[in-house]
Amino acid sequence: MWSKVIIEITERQLQAGSIGGKYFDSSFQRIHDLGFKIALDDVAYGSNSFSFVSHHLDQISIIKLSLLIFDDISTETMIQFIDAWVAFAKEKHLSVVLEAVRSKEIAQRYAGNKNIYQQGYYWEKGLELKDMP
Repeated sequence: MWSKVIIEITERQLQAGSIGGKYFDSSFQRIHDLGFKIALDDVAYGSNSFSFVSHHLDQISIIKLSLLIFDDISTETMIQFIDAWVAFAKEKHLSVVLEAVRSKEIAQRYAGNKNIYQQGYYWEKGLELKDMP
């Protein structure tokens, strides 16, 4: 029943707070054991590092990559970064959400991949009523 519910972990305040790291890990495991899917937000940005993702591979179903950090980086470098995380996710059987997709080039490059989802400014453009399905 719960397998269709995804809990998004956006911050690791529990780990830094009074509960402590070992209790955070057990809470993370409990969420997974209850049958919920876990999406880890802002991977490779802030506290959700590669090390943290690797440590929790058994509990995580989805990693979310924010592209906001690439404002001053070329599209080519951004694509290499995304491709590296996508290759890792594929090897570990994780889905990827690309957050803050802002360009047609990025949107088209990753469109149609059943394990890559996109959200962001490029996709939030409204449709005219006549263009809606």
